[in-house]
Amino acid sequence: MRLINTTTLQPKVFDTVFDDTNKSPSFAILSHRWGLNEVTYQDLLRGPDVNTLGYRKLWELCRFARGRGAEWIWSDTCCIDRTSSVELSEAINSMWTYYRKATECYAYLSDVPSDMPRGGEIWARGINGDKDRRRMNPQGVQALAGSVWFTRGWTLQELLAPKHVLFLNKDWAPLGTKADMASELSEITRIPIRYLVAPERILEASVAMRMSWVSRRVTTREEDTAYCLLGIFDVNMPLLYGEGRKAFMRLQLEILKKSHDSSLFAWTADQPQRGLLALWPTAFARSGRIMHFDSEDDDRLPYSMTNRGLELRLPSNTGVPFEDMDHFGSPPGAQWEGEERRSGPRRLMLGPYAPMKMQTPNTQKMSKRFMLSCGVCRGVDMNKCTTIGLRRIAQNYSGGITLARSGSGWIRADCANLEGWGRYVPRRENTHTLYYVPQQGM
Repeated sequence: MRLINTTTLQPKVFDTVFDDTNKSPSFAILSHRWGLNEVTYQDLLRGPDVNTLGYRKLWELCRFARGRGAEWIWSDTCCIDRTSSVELSEAINSMWTYYRKATECYAYLSDVPSDMPRGGEIWARGINGDKDRRRMNPQGVQALAGSVWFTRGWTLQELLAPKHVLFLNKDWAPLGTKADMASELSEITRIPIRYLVAPERILEASVAMRMSWVSRRVTTREEDTAYCLLGIFDVNMPLLYGEGRKAFMRLQLEILKKSHDSSLFAWTADQPQRGLLALWPTAFARSGRIMHFDSEDDDRLPYSMTNRGLELRLPSNTGVPFEDMDHFGSPPGAQWEGEERRSGPRRLMLGPYAPMKMQTPNTQKMSKRFMLSCGVCRGVDMNKCTTIGLRRIAQNYSGGITLARSGSGWIRADCANLEGWGRYVPRRENTHTLYYVPQQGM
């Protein structure tokens, strides 16, 4: 790992950064949007132009870090030799670890004006002036939410991975820390507070929920939309710039290899498409409340991608659809379609989706219900619910998608919606049926 000395602005390579020894140097790290004339590694070797905006940013970064006691800093502009594909691939696959290991991350918001209130003035304290109960002023929230930093793909892991994040305005003046602004950041990013303040818990979030966090973010290159998620899903894969959107498909296949969380299939699309895997993260925009759960009765076998499509070996009967059940009560905080207290079967909906159509004896051979091992928490404040509470709801209310017969294979028949989220009773079956679902975009 290459670091920059905050006094000399010279680079140095360290091989012990990831060692848990006293030899491992402590360092601060920068999170930012790239601007004009950024200083590259080659610029450092031949001597950068001190009159450029890029050098000014690097100088201000080193000055600020030095003032906070940091001897070394890391910046993605000049600490990676981007002329080396090997080094670039290693850096991107290690990026989450870089930000996780940093003693402090400086989130530089170059578009947040310097004339906005800062420090103590930005906060509206609680009734008793209690620091722990303070809330950011509406002006502060508006200025933060308007920053393009919150719309970029790479800055997602730069927000989540570090334990300590300090936000700075365009003049490098502190705005507040991630811990101080957790409530406001959760409102802006739609990420529950427990994942913002505890990076070690990120993998507890369902695959669909983590995908939803990046669904409204963009990257300059299409491939980076997948590459910026490697650390968030704890996977590694080689970089193939030029592959376009196939990078996101490869990412999902890597997730399939190590996760049995079927919320990976819990997405929607405005246009019909073949396959159980989404073509792009935007398909997960409405999946932010989906929770994964492990069930002892979930006896489906592992998935795998073949030349005929995604191979599924599902139990011959994956459960009793909730329409076939007697009346049952509502989970705490759940939002039901229709009247809350009416008698008879009811349907828990995930957004404005069409209700599940019951299979008849004449159509059972043409379609198959595929129950997902995840549930949805609707009408629930995700920041106030405990994991146990969310899991309790999710265990009882799961979702399903319909596979329809297409020639010798099967296709997802309801790409535009997630149908029939409701209660079902899993059954153990000794026999499994093999399905092949061709995948678009492979």
